[in-house]
Amino acid sequence: MPSLYALYQAIWRPLFAPITSGNHIFDHEWDLLIILDGCRVDTLQKVTAEFDWLESVGSTRSVGSQSKEWLAKTFVPEYQTEIQNTAYVTANIFTREVFGESRNNRRTNPANWTTVERETIGELVELWKTAWDTELDTVAPQTVTDAAITTARQTDADRLIVHYMQPHEPFIGGPRPIRNVWEQLQRGSLDIHTARTQYKENLRFVLSEVTRLLENVDAPQTVVSSDHGNAFGEWGMYGHPIGFQHPVVKNVPWAETTATDCRTSVPNWSPESAASSTDVEAQLEALGYR
Repeated sequence: MPSLYALYQAIWRPLFAPITSGNHIFDHEWDLLIILDGCRVDTLQKVTAEFDWLESVGSTRSVGSQSKEWLAKTFVPEYQTEIQNTAYVTANIFTREVFGESRNNRRTNPANWTTVERETIGELVELWKTAWDTELDTVAPQTVTDAAITTARQTDADRLIVHYMQPHEPFIGGPRPIRNVWEQLQRGSLDIHTARTQYKENLRFVLSEVTRLLENVDAPQTVVSSDHGNAFGEWGMYGHPIGFQHPVVKNVPWAETTATDCRTSVPNWSPESAASSTDVEAQLEALGYR
């Protein structure tokens, strides 16, 4: 009997991946948009009391249920003017496929999404290219904060998007890194309580860096959100497949706050010091995509 995931791949994904549904980020007013990759609404709501700047957490419906889908449906020609005036600092590797030479490849772009050209983005800082931590198998949130502070202080862009990889797997915020989370849950080698606990710790880990960012950037209108959520067994699914419509994946946080550059941090990052590195296939595997 085929698995639920196999049925999804065969039936659900082809139907829903090409459809754009959800609330577009460029339809809202903000100066700084912080994306916490794969962050569930309910999990962020559970830690609000731990962070003074996080007073309340609402929700909105994302245009995607996976990072590649979110990127492809966010950076579209309809919002070209806004995109030209936006700096995007990201640890997410899917900018390679969405904005790279393979953007028109049917294997990497099965839904035939139409996105803007890389050169039309106001500024694009791809940290997965230059700051991949081979021990953590991801980009550390501290590096994202440093790059974001530097970019904010140096750019003349009207808007700034900062895309952290956490709380997305691997879970690096707890006592030991946990990798291949969704695969382990599906085969029963990781229990759901441990996975949820470490997911929350990974969220706390990145939120401590968001706190530092908010103290070192001037952005009166700041929003904390996500590209997608994660399923922990809902509808028999784990993770965040493309085109998946369950609310725990499609609904993402929307928390409004402010940021003021108090110069409490001297960032340890600059475009000049960034060195190209990385094995893309190994990176995708580390993030659970192979």
